[in-house]
Amino acid sequence: MATQNAFLLFFELKRYQKRLYFLLFVSAIFNAFPALIPLVASYVPEFDCDVSDVIKANVSTAERKKFLSFYMKNTSNSVGQYKLSSCYHHNLTWEDYIEYNETGSLSPYSNNLNQTGLCKKHIFHFEEGESSAAVEFEMYCDQADRKSYVVTLYMLGMLTGTVISGFLSDSFGRKYVFLGFQYLQFIMFFFAGFVKSFEMYCLVVFFYGTSGLVNYMSAIVLGTELTKQTCRNLISTSIQLAFGISYMIFPLFAYYIRDWRWFYWVGGACGVIYIPYIWLIDESPRWLYSAGKREEAEKIIEKISKINGEESNLQEYVGDESKEQRSKTSWVTQIRILFTNRTLLLRLLIMGSAWCMLTVSYYGIAMTTNDLSGDRFMNCFISGASETISYFLSYLVVEYFGRRNPYIVCTMLASVTIAVAPFVGLWNTYFTTFMTFVAKFFISISFYIVYVMTPEMFPTQLRHTTTALDSGLARVGGIIVSFILYKDKFVTAPIVGAIIFILTLPVLTMPKTHNIPLPETIEEALALDNGWMSCGKKQRKKRDPQQIEDTEMSAPLYM
Repeated sequence: MATQNAFLLFFELKRYQKRLYFLLFVSAIFNAFPALIPLVASYVPEFDCDVSDVIKANVSTAERKKFLSFYMKNTSNSVGQYKLSSCYHHNLTWEDYIEYNETGSLSPYSNNLNQTGLCKKHIFHFEEGESSAAVEFEMYCDQADRKSYVVTLYMLGMLTGTVISGFLSDSFGRKYVFLGFQYLQFIMFFFAGFVKSFEMYCLVVFFYGTSGLVNYMSAIVLGTELTKQTCRNLISTSIQLAFGISYMIFPLFAYYIRDWRWFYWVGGACGVIYIPYIWLIDESPRWLYSAGKREEAEKIIEKISKINGEESNLQEYVGDESKEQRSKTSWVTQIRILFTNRTLLLRLLIMGSAWCMLTVSYYGIAMTTNDLSGDRFMNCFISGASETISYFLSYLVVEYFGRRNPYIVCTMLASVTIAVAPFVGLWNTYFTTFMTFVAKFFISISFYIVYVMTPEMFPTQLRHTTTALDSGLARVGGIIVSFILYKDKFVTAPIVGAIIFILTLPVLTMPKTHNIPLPETIEEALALDNGWMSCGKKQRKKRDPQQIEDTEMSAPLYM
C-alpha cells in the first residue's frame, strides 16, 4: 500500500509543506558542484614535452613526432600497454638523433637511454578558452600527487562537517546552521577563483567541503521536522533528486564555462538566489520547543496553520515532549553502551565498512569520468542521469523487496562490474564506459539502501549516533579513494571490486528490517532476526506504515 501511494504523497502535502518542499529542492540544486569540481579544476588535457629548445632546426610535424619517439621515455601499465611519456625524456640530444638516423644504431647511446630527465616545459592541448587549476598549480608529472591531496582535503572537510553538524544543529538551531553553511559554501566556492597558490587552493577546498555536507544534512533535518510523519521520506527524496539534477546540470555549466576560475566565480555567484531564504525558511518548532523557546515555536506553528488554513496543532510539530526527554542520553553514554555490546558493535562495524567501500566506489567513478572514452561532458551527464534514475528505482526497490537482500545483490553486481570494467576496454574502450555507468547505477541504489537500513537496526537512543559514526567512516572511504583515484585502473579496480564483494558477505548476517517495528530499546534491537545466522528465530510483528516513515526520513543520499 505504501508503494502504491508513494507518488501520491506530494498531493497530501499542505500548502506550507509544498512551499517548503520546493525551497529545499532548490537549496540542493547546486550541491553536486563542489563534489564534481575536480572534473574541471583538476582536468589535465593531453600534453607533450616542449622540445623546441632541444630541436636545433625547423622540422615538420612528422619529423617532430619521430624525434619525440626517440627522445621521450616509454612507459607501460600493468597489462603491458606502452605509450610515450609526456613528462620524462632520455638524456639524449638533437645531435644524437641525427647520428642515430645516419647509423641506425642505438648502441652508442645505451648509457644515456638508462638515464632520464624531467621536461622543463610542456605544451597542453586545451580547447579555446579552456584552463584548469591542475595545470596552473602544476598538478602533473612529478607533482601529480597534488591532485590526490586536493581530494583528500575535500574529504577531510566533509569528515569535519559530519562530526560538527549534529552538535551545531542541536546547539544553534536548524535554520541558522542550514543557511550559514549554505552561504559559506558559495562564498568559499566563489573565493576559490581568486587563489594564487596551491596551498591556498587546498585550504579553500577544505572549507567548501566542510560546508557542503553540513547544509545538506541540516536541510534534511529541517524538512523532516516541519513535515508530517507520512511525508518525511518525500522531503528527503526531493533533496536527493535535486542532487541528481545538480549532477546533470554540472556538465552543462562546464561545457560553456571552460575557464576554471570563471567556473568558480559563476558557481559561487549562484548562491545569491538563496538570500531570500532568510525570510522564506522558518526555524524548526520542534527544536525551538526543546531549546525552551516556546513562544517562538508557537508563533511559527500559528503561521504554518494560517497558511494551511487549519487549526493550530502543537503536537504535530513538537511531538511528545515527555518521551523526548526520556530518550535523551549523553553522547559519552551512548558510545559506552555501543562499544560494550558485542552484537551492536558488530553491526556498526559491518555497516560502517559498507559505507566506507561504497564511498570509495562512488567517488572513484564520479571523479574519473574525464578518463572514459567519449565526450567528457556527455559522460558526466549520463553518469548524473543514471544516478537520478537510480533514486526513483531505489524507493520502489526498498518498498517492494526490503533492504538487506537488494543491497547485497546490487553491491555484488557493482563489485563485479567495477573489477572487470578496465579489462573489457582492451577490446573496446566504450565497453569500459558502459560498465562504469552500470557500476555507478548499482552503487547509487546500494547507497540509498544503507542510509535507510542502518538506523533501523539500532535502538532509539543510539540511532543518531550510529548513523553519524557510519557516515564518518564513509568519509574515511573518501580519503582512501584520494590515494587510488589517479593510479593504474588495471590494478586498483580489481582490488576495489574484490574488497567490496568480500565486505558485502557479512551483510548476510544483518537483520531484515523491512516492515519490522523500529527497536525502541537495546533489548528490541538485539531481538531482531540476525540474518541467515538465526534461521528459525521468530520474527517480530510487522511495522505499521506510519512507523516505516520514521526510518526512511533519515535517508539523505549525499555521498
